[in-house]
Amino acid sequence: MALTQGLFDLELDELIFSNCIFLDEVYFENLKIKKVMFSSCTFDERLAFSSYNFDLIEIKSSTFGKSLEFYNCEINTFRLSHNKIFDSIYLKDSIVFKTFIMDYLSVGESISIEKCTLSPSLESEVSGIQAINKNIITYKDFSIVEKHKSDFIKKPNDNAKEGFSLKFLINNDEFINYVNKLPDSELGMVKEELIRKINIIDYEYKYTSYEPVIKLENVVITHPITFYSINLKNFYFRNSNIEKVIFSNCDWNITDRLVLAEEYIKNGTQIENQFRQLKRIFSKDHNWSMSGFAYISEMKMTRRRLGYMIDDGKRYLSKDALEYVIYFFYEKIGGYTQNFTRPLTIFLISTFIVFPLIYVFFEPVTEIKYDFTFALKKSISNAFPIVKLDGNIYTYWSLKAFQIIFSTILLTFIVLGLRKRFKQ
Repeated sequence: MALTQGLFDLELDELIFSNCIFLDEVYFENLKIKKVMFSSCTFDERLAFSSYNFDLIEIKSSTFGKSLEFYNCEINTFRLSHNKIFDSIYLKDSIVFKTFIMDYLSVGESISIEKCTLSPSLESEVSGIQAINKNIITYKDFSIVEKHKSDFIKKPNDNAKEGFSLKFLINNDEFINYVNKLPDSELGMVKEELIRKINIIDYEYKYTSYEPVIKLENVVITHPITFYSINLKNFYFRNSNIEKVIFSNCDWNITDRLVLAEEYIKNGTQIENQFRQLKRIFSKDHNWSMSGFAYISEMKMTRRRLGYMIDDGKRYLSKDALEYVIYFFYEKIGGYTQNFTRPLTIFLISTFIVFPLIYVFFEPVTEIKYDFTFALKKSISNAFPIVKLDGNIYTYWSLKAFQIIFSTILLTFIVLGLRKRFKQ
């Protein structure tokens, strides 16, 4: 349904839709209505806005069977709240000037913002976003249940760690009896299938962590926007500036480092810059743990870029292979200065086991024959230059120099790791 045909000549301050059902596609373009609001509406197909200048767009408590889309729009106040979008949200080639709010959205696929400028002058936030578990709830099932909302209660999840969630509490017996009395033509599916799905929702639906695809591509954010209590395990921001974003109580994909959804090297140092931005954001917030995870990822991406070049699908050592080796040593020995336990473990093993054995079995000494205890004293003296356990220690200068240098590097990594660990 192209509303442009019926509304093109109207000049209104506000256009409000409440409790409406749209069975066909709804498309707005070049209208002269500055404030558009939807409340408790249902869209079986997509809702799209193109080349539109808004003073206000507000959509709340509405359900979308397909996507919600904005193209080439200029918007003062952008507000989406308590909506269910079974497909995706697209915002492309658009500008937001005053307020940018997304809160308590249930999304089936993704939130995609591309080639946009977000420069809200007022407080703005993205929060309370959750997934629609398609293995349990489809748009058809949801629409049927939503028509009879008096038969069940909706409650938000109180566990802030998991973000906002919906749970369906249904009076099974009453609802099943009600469904059995409905003609098949009203259901669009066999009654047994609907009842089975409702039972699954009632008994087996669990609060699950939300892993949405949230992507910002070629986006410029010039004023602070808070991402609050969002699962960002499938998050990436290719070629975007997000240093004005504040991440509060968000759930990230953490292994031994921070992992973004797309870690491609197609554009050279771009992925490194993504982690560098996150590192600066977390450091500015004094979140040293997350800053460390982002720094480890930045170093890993740099090492990956330096190591190999790809030609006709084959990998070759690049011209930066020597630098790659340095980064490899920096990771394996120093833990990128984020982990003091790794260099400490290597230091203890090398000082008290490895080097003593080298001195016993591989260093020829003619002046005196010594055992492991003597070799251990020599290793400790070389590892700690200020400690001398024996004034007459026989050591080839090359072995002694190597151990002194190696141990000094490890001690430096230990100190730096401790500093990062207890930084306030």
